[in-house]
Amino acid sequence: MDLLQVWGFFGFICFTAAANTTHSPEAPDPSYLLLAARSLRPGVATTLSVSLLTRSSSVNVSALIRHKDLIISSNSTIVSGGSTQLLTLPPIPESESSYWSTYTLEVKGHRGGEEVFSNSSQLHFNPKGSSTFLQTDRSSYLPGQVVKIRAVSVLPDGKPLQRPLNITINDPRGNLLRQWLDVEGVLGVVSTEFQLSENPPLGQWCIVATINRVSSEKCFHVLYYDLPKFEVVTNAPSVILRGGTLRGSVTAKYVYGKPVQGHMNITFIHKFHGFQEAYTEEGEEIDGEADFLFDVPDHSYRPRSKRQSEMFYEGNMEEEGLEIIVNVTEHLTGLTYSSSTNVSLAQYRYESSFQDHPKILRPSLMLPVTLKISTYNDEPLPREDQRKTVKVSVMQRKQNPWNWSLNENKEMEPRRSNTSESYGIKEEEKMVLEEMEFPVPADGLIPLNIQIKNDTETLTIDAYFEDSHSTLQLYSIYTSPSHSYLQIKTPEPPQVGSPLELHVDSNFPMSEVHYIVMSRGQVVSAGKSSRVVVLFPESTWAPVACIIVYCVHPSGEIVNDVMHLPITQTLQNQVSLSWSESKTRPTEEVTLKVSVAEKHSLVGILVVDKASKLMGSNDITMKTWTFCKEF
Repeated sequence: MDLLQVWGFFGFICFTAAANTTHSPEAPDPSYLLLAARSLRPGVATTLSVSLLTRSSSVNVSALIRHKDLIISSNSTIVSGGSTQLLTLPPIPESESSYWSTYTLEVKGHRGGEEVFSNSSQLHFNPKGSSTFLQTDRSSYLPGQVVKIRAVSVLPDGKPLQRPLNITINDPRGNLLRQWLDVEGVLGVVSTEFQLSENPPLGQWCIVATINRVSSEKCFHVLYYDLPKFEVVTNAPSVILRGGTLRGSVTAKYVYGKPVQGHMNITFIHKFHGFQEAYTEEGEEIDGEADFLFDVPDHSYRPRSKRQSEMFYEGNMEEEGLEIIVNVTEHLTGLTYSSSTNVSLAQYRYESSFQDHPKILRPSLMLPVTLKISTYNDEPLPREDQRKTVKVSVMQRKQNPWNWSLNENKEMEPRRSNTSESYGIKEEEKMVLEEMEFPVPADGLIPLNIQIKNDTETLTIDAYFEDSHSTLQLYSIYTSPSHSYLQIKTPEPPQVGSPLELHVDSNFPMSEVHYIVMSRGQVVSAGKSSRVVVLFPESTWAPVACIIVYCVHPSGEIVNDVMHLPITQTLQNQVSLSWSESKTRPTEEVTLKVSVAEKHSLVGILVVDKASKLMGSNDITMKTWTFCKEF
């Protein structure tokens, strides 16, 4: 298959060639394939995948990184013919010239003192070899309060980066108010404090932490405010059926847990087809908790089918939904606090969707697809619905949208197919619509296995169940010159440390494949295997592992497939917390116990009163952590 389909990943370079120098018939030059990251990061090793595609004798493969005519990193290994191995180069040192002078990766292969292949490519330097995230004890401060700051620096594998750190604080006008230079932390953690004056500039202040010219920023606000006395929470389902009744509740409690007595006003804003209508209920009493009901109006255009709906609303209509705004006024003080939430309105009682399928077609192979049937709120079907059937239709066509072009008369017509001599409308008439029916299982998951014909370029699958209809359309965007294809079957969800089996199908005789695993811009694993590739996912593969399998067809074509697998990040150091008391009174002592799996661990604890947290948290968020893990 075309290598561009597989190797066209941003941030990677690929060399593939068969050397054209003539040697003795007993030792022909090997065909080879090299894959490496295009970026260099300080403190991060550079790993290459080296494949010798022909079963020749072993080759001594050497690689080096050159910078300003100096070799700054190098390594070599022996690669057997027909195998794939990793070659790891030590991390490069950082210097002032790293930011303006180029790096060059050079790879050479020698057999018996004779060079059999050579290649090189330029690399660029990325200073982000680590990540720092900042934490403050709250999001807003009063003048005169102390801002507590914690900076945590980690390497790509999640381990601490122990390097000096610079921290600066700027006021809303951009003035530098305080700085700490070359601060040494403990296991990558730096903690400090900043005392606000009694009359500081009000507004948004910024904390900037810098290591190796890479900066992270965190902002907080300085303003005059009163802490919330109580909290209002609106409880409602995330989605209901259009035209149904919304049932929900409101809770109002003081920060110490006692119920609030007062009255509440509820506003329901119905958003549909670009319009809004508001409905208000006023004066209802609340004593800590109250229920509410709302009958959703149904006076909008209702198409007869989901396809009509998609055609009518496509591109210019927002999703229909409700916004609920609750205001609770306390009887004692007259203070009012608010809460809001959103509820989506489903047009259909049932949902059908296609899951766990390849993104492109591979002719002559079996296409696995999972059809999921559920209710509008993603619940399993009730027992009475499990006696019903799902209708599925499959259409395979010999043209696709990518194979049309302008003719001499500037009219669109299908290009000549490279898998069939006939083309045009007559070709379409030869395709037959295949219809099937399936009973609905308890979990709503229906496996479909569709045999793709040799000349199929467009596959359309339609599923119908009650008022739901969904369509899946896949295309054959590439045709193999030898009509040879590989396909990785979708495996079970991978677990770090547990074996992961990848079954590889093909439409030609094949006994072994090469594989490469890439994650976060690095080659993390490579090798050769049978048709069942067994991998052991590691934490460094998170959050997504890109797995490529390929082999050499007898015609010389490299046939391949690629799959992206999400890898769940797991804690490498297990941490647990427990309180000595679940409830306590003011002035009474309470003990917090922290347990860790690894000795000599550093534990950071953040304790904030609930009233401060109601104004917004400035803690480390999952979004921040995910960003740090993806570099």
